[in-house]
Amino acid sequence: MASFEGFCIGIDGGGTKTEGILTDISGRVLSAQTYGSSNPNDVGEAEAMELLSLLTRDLMISAGVTFASPVCIFAGVSGAWSKRDVMTQALSERFGGAVHVEVHSDVINLLSTMSPTGEGACLISGTGSVCFLRRGNELDRVGGWGYLLDSAGSGYDVGRMALEAVLKAHDGRADAEIHTPLSQAVTAHLGGSPWDILPAIYEKGKAYIASCAPVVFRLAEKGDKIANKILNENAAALAACLTAAVEKLPECDALPVILGGSLCTKEPTWMTRIQGFLKADISPRITMMITDVPPVFGALAEALGGFKTIDRPTAFDGFKSAFLQTYHS
Repeated sequence: MASFEGFCIGIDGGGTKTEGILTDISGRVLSAQTYGSSNPNDVGEAEAMELLSLLTRDLMISAGVTFASPVCIFAGVSGAWSKRDVMTQALSERFGGAVHVEVHSDVINLLSTMSPTGEGACLISGTGSVCFLRRGNELDRVGGWGYLLDSAGSGYDVGRMALEAVLKAHDGRADAEIHTPLSQAVTAHLGGSPWDILPAIYEKGKAYIASCAPVVFRLAEKGDKIANKILNENAAALAACLTAAVEKLPECDALPVILGGSLCTKEPTWMTRIQGFLKADISPRITMMITDVPPVFGALAEALGGFKTIDRPTAFDGFKSAFLQTYHS
């Protein structure tokens, strides 16, 4: 890949866990660590930076790596979109010996798992939902403006709509018989009727409500009309976001679209349902796919791009192959 010794540090930071990996420039994994949340919106910028710094140090110590050799660091962190410049500067100050240091959104990680250049679109449907489009160093956002304003297409919204339907049936505001399967399934999942455990639903919040989404998928598979209606409405919302992103590139006719989030990766029918709501002229212009490597690999690919002497698109396949051979070991 290159004639010199160098190392890549990739970090995938989320609201639940933060995974960090250090590889050599061939892609061979030399050390790996997993810590807790590094989302600055959840834990604060100071705590997030402390975690990223500690994780980076631990990776280097574990691998026996120092800045005597070239090191590039990339951290893709959930919630860092609006704070990326400040966090990059802070991490750079702590690791001034590195060749390249960057903090950005974790969306970059996902985009870079499949595309040698990191360009394309990314459609995420997990607890939340959002669509991003990357062109060069520019990242455009479509949708996903938070659960209070724009949550359609998310596990949260699927779960919320299911709970709303069940509560309306209970009140007599809807045909209770139509909603019986959904009411029974949601009650079984929660361990109690929504109207009886309402305080717990509000207390546990978005993730707890989103946990009802798989219930809706299972009922839809059995032909339940209400479940299918809920899924169709949310799939259509995601298709609209993706359409808006693709239409920003009228000249592009081969756009890779990486799907992320638990609904995309764990529900096999979700991609097909979303595709069914795309405009006829959009579908031929995109290739939707689910990544075959963890998001932290995308962070490593971005770190690899920090070496100016390495042509990332040329090195990408070999780097990925070496990573896959050593990641689980």
